[in-house]
Amino acid sequence: MALLKGIKSKGELLEQARVLLNEEGLGITLADLASKMNMTQGKITYHFPTKDHLFVALAQRYEDIQMNRRSVQFPGDFDLGVFFLRSAEAMDNQYDYRCVIRYIATSVKAQSALFEHSRSYYKKNKEIISRVIEALVEVKSLSPKILDPAIYDILLFQFTSLFTTWVINLEIYDTDKTYQEMKPVYRKGIFACFTPFTTRKGKTELKKVGLEF
Repeated sequence: MALLKGIKSKGELLEQARVLLNEEGLGITLADLASKMNMTQGKITYHFPTKDHLFVALAQRYEDIQMNRRSVQFPGDFDLGVFFLRSAEAMDNQYDYRCVIRYIATSVKAQSALFEHSRSYYKKNKEIISRVIEALVEVKSLSPKILDPAIYDILLFQFTSLFTTWVINLEIYDTDKTYQEMKPVYRKGIFACFTPFTTRKGKTELKKVGLEF
């Protein structure tokens, strides 16, 4: 990759770092990043003293985009089909910030700033997903049976895990495929979690947006 020039702000630095970390992998050092961005390492460490601080900032940008997209209203009422459509944008953002997801997946408690930040975000995200599932039951897209505690805990584990680790799966098991090739497969696999609990109404909603099981 050619040297990157003209970085004038902290935001531009983060954006270029995101691109490089996605392309070069997590092993790249701050010194390497500085070299590829045609700047001194001190300019990076002025804003981000360590690699963990850099990833906390990138994680915050990723999370802000996710939250902003969730706040945009789709035309019509919320249902399982709308939820499926929204998943496409969420996955695109995950792919754009795949370096963050990979880094967080390898973090340990000793990396206190990053660990606490990611734990707080994923806890909040899990709560949002719980509210979404409850809303889908309320509009009769999903059967109330899904809320049975013995079932619900397993379903939530399956859904949240698949909706996070597909990024890692793409780079470990499907290295010969592109994101665009695998995106429909992953989305269908994620939403298959709901298949045993999808009502006739819910199946119709999914069929309208091109998803059938």
